[in-house]
Amino acid sequence: MTIDMRLGDCLDVIATLPDACVDAIVTDPPYQQTSLEWDRWVDGWPGAVARILKPGGSMWVFGTLRMFLDRRDEFADWRLAQDIIWEKHNGSSMRTDRFRRVHEQAAQFYRGEWSAVYKGRVVTMDARKRTVTRTLSPAHLGRTGASTFESEEGGPRIMRSVIYARSQHGVAIHKTQKPEAIIEPLIRPCRHVGGSLAIWAPHKPGEGRPIFAKPHMVRQRKSIAEMRCTVCGERTEYPDRWWFPRGNWQDGWWMSTEAPVHLACADLARHACPVLRRAGDDPIRFPPGSTVLSAIVGGHATDEDFGVRIGGRRVVGHLKLAWRRPRFLSPNRSDT
Repeated sequence: MTIDMRLGDCLDVIATLPDACVDAIVTDPPYQQTSLEWDRWVDGWPGAVARILKPGGSMWVFGTLRMFLDRRDEFADWRLAQDIIWEKHNGSSMRTDRFRRVHEQAAQFYRGEWSAVYKGRVVTMDARKRTVTRTLSPAHLGRTGASTFESEEGGPRIMRSVIYARSQHGVAIHKTQKPEAIIEPLIRPCRHVGGSLAIWAPHKPGEGRPIFAKPHMVRQRKSIAEMRCTVCGERTEYPDRWWFPRGNWQDGWWMSTEAPVHLACADLARHACPVLRRAGDDPIRFPPGSTVLSAIVGGHATDEDFGVRIGGRRVVGHLKLAWRRPRFLSPNRSDT
């Protein structure tokens, strides 16, 4: 990843940037809530950054409720999507006539239609094992259908909107520096990082729990539709396009949800993935004659999921590679 750092007046720097050049904006502007000399609101910045945001992008802004109310006219051309609360380990006010303030807000804004905004999933790996049955939701919740799903112990669940993180007091380089634990969840769902397909891994060794059998839905679609390596996210090209032949027969097709890999990445996957280690499979050169199939295409729910398109329509569910006559299978092998 390349970092391009530019120092200067924010309005002057923004003016040098081309239209629609960034996927997402995360900003911590002066709130103008103190008597400090540097804590002065910069008039006009919300309108200035709107020009450089790509279609489908969004903006996270740190602030206080007072700041957002005082500056509401500056956000008149933006729409509010959601907000999160950063719960700190220490407070910033010693006044005795009100609550001790131990939090800040960050609000997500967008322009245009919400259906066009890219929405990644942000999860924590602390789910409890249980089976949940949902009834038909009422109209004000979107009228989703009845469903049943199972969660696994230590598996993913949607991250809560109140996030605890220690402040950077005593270690910060900048006076208003935010901790990584509060910034990462805001940028993790961005469509791209450094111009490449965003693939996030735990930033601290030993923390988190990889779910090898459950690939990220959008990443799986992109990997198959664009022949990207399922490990590193880069495109695969012959002769370095390999594949683990794992799948089964369905309706006269031999189908697989496995995306291609680079040979070096295949070696890494076999080392890291317990499923591949147990199976003992070796990668093969990606076989010709494949067809890309989708279990479901279209539907009203696709507006909430910015996946790849087939024939101009968004896709729901995993994409599958399918072969009518898979020559790579041994005569006695029916599935894997």
